[in-house]
Amino acid sequence: MPDTVTLADAVLEIARGELGVCESGGPNSGLPSARYMGGRKEPWCSWFVLWVFRRAGAPYPGDPGEHDGAPCSLAGVRFLEQIGHRHDWDVRQPMRGDLIVFKSRGVSDKGPGMHVGIVERVGITSVHTIEGNSGDSVRARSYYRPS
Repeated sequence: MPDTVTLADAVLEIARGELGVCESGGPNSGLPSARYMGGRKEPWCSWFVLWVFRRAGAPYPGDPGEHDGAPCSLAGVRFLEQIGHRHDWDVRQPMRGDLIVFKSRGVSDKGPGMHVGIVERVGITSVHTIEGNSGDSVRARSYYRPS
C-alpha cells in the first residue's frame, strides 16, 4: 500500500522544521519578521500559520500569497477565526493539523489580543501544539483539556 501524505502531515512537517526560530534585535524582529511577514514588525503567530499552510500547498482562504510586507488582514487572529466560522470549520474536538485559537495571547506578546497555533497531536486530557510567537519563538507547547 503506498504512503499517503495528508495535509496535516505536510503542515506539521513544515511547522516542526521551524521549531526554534526566534526573534532577534527586538520584539517581532529578526528571522520571523523576514521569513513569515516580509519584514513587518508586529505580532506574528498568525503570519506563521499562514506561511506554514502556504508552504504545505493549502493557502488559507483569502491569503494573497507571498507579499512584500504589505498589510494583510488575514494576519490577524480574529480575522482567521472569522474565515473559519464562514467555512464552518469551528470545531470543539481538535485534530492534528487544525488551527487552535486562544482568546488571550498567553506567553506571546504582551497586551490584549488572541493567539493561534497548529494542533500537533491530541491526547486524552491534553492538546499539543506548534505555535509561532510563543515566548518570541516557534515552540511546541501542550495544554490541559478536559476529557
